[in-house]
Amino acid sequence: MIEIVPILAIAILIILPVILLGQSFRASTSRIIITTAVIYALWYLSYALLHELSHMLGFGLAGVDITGCKLIPSFWRGEFGNAYVIIVDTSPCKRFIGQVAPYARDLVFAVAGYIMIKNLSPSRKFLSLLVFTLLISSSVFDVATNFWGFIGESKGDFYKMSDYIGVPSAYLLGAGLLLVTGFLMVSGFNSIKKKAKNL
Repeated sequence: MIEIVPILAIAILIILPVILLGQSFRASTSRIIITTAVIYALWYLSYALLHELSHMLGFGLAGVDITGCKLIPSFWRGEFGNAYVIIVDTSPCKRFIGQVAPYARDLVFAVAGYIMIKNLSPSRKFLSLLVFTLLISSSVFDVATNFWGFIGESKGDFYKMSDYIGVPSAYLLGAGLLLVTGFLMVSGFNSIKKKAKNL
């Protein structure tokens, strides 16, 4: 079954900003298409890997044994969303640390990406788009789709975290992260657009 929310999120949060920013750089249509395809491929190949590695790091720091993992979906077999980390049973606190780790990374990546964009030269167009997508847009996508999994489908990381911290706290955590990363995405987008006008 095709899940419409992740597809819409990819279109709106990953692909559309690259196209709009490419247009603000007054790039040709063919250049925008090629740039979008390259950046999308780099994002797709890194997204699940970084998310699951963050879980592994969080569980490792908490002292939890990892018994198995799948870091990249088998996209060559038509599988686009199945990556995971399997752990031994442990305390709720340690499970929470491992579950929240990707979202702590999202916050760090979004802040770092915003700082980098503010300091990049306007002539570094491709690098600006790459940093924006891999560090900021990807972070918003990660939080948004996993938060949607919690509120719309009762599954995913925030759903699991609600077992440890309670449903209201999981809602606050997800909404707070979405607001902060979303703000950084809009601010980064506007910063790049403003620099493009000065070229």
